[in-house]
Amino acid sequence: MEPKKQISRTAMLNCKYCGEFGIVGLEIHSEGEIMRVCWNKTCQDKHKIDQHAREDFQRINLQSQKKCYFDRGDLGYCKQPVVTGMSLCAIHLALKCHHCGAQAIKECKVLVHNKMCLEPCCFIHSHVHSKVEEES
Repeated sequence: MEPKKQISRTAMLNCKYCGEFGIVGLEIHSEGEIMRVCWNKTCQDKHKIDQHAREDFQRINLQSQKKCYFDRGDLGYCKQPVVTGMSLCAIHLALKCHHCGAQAIKECKVLVHNKMCLEPCCFIHSHVHSKVEEES
């Protein structure tokens, strides 16, 4: 009897946006559900829009619960109680954007030397890295 071939779960899934069946693409875990997004630019753009919408929903949900919504890189949102009348906790209110000095609301998630950068950034800016810095 021949052994069964092991196929990854995403290989058996169609793209969430175009329905294309294939073995390459992003594997997305969302609320216990596994999805696949192909490398087609249109599908990737739709995925980014959906991702931003989910992040906005999480931020608004945390704000309504009076919890800090500072995005701590790979650790997720802070969720500590906020300072009265503010949207962030005392620790994150003190952080300023590395680029412009405005209020920081997230940490840079770019990998540099196999570690996440974690420089504080405002809503508008992302920490810009050179290609050489990212690849090393």
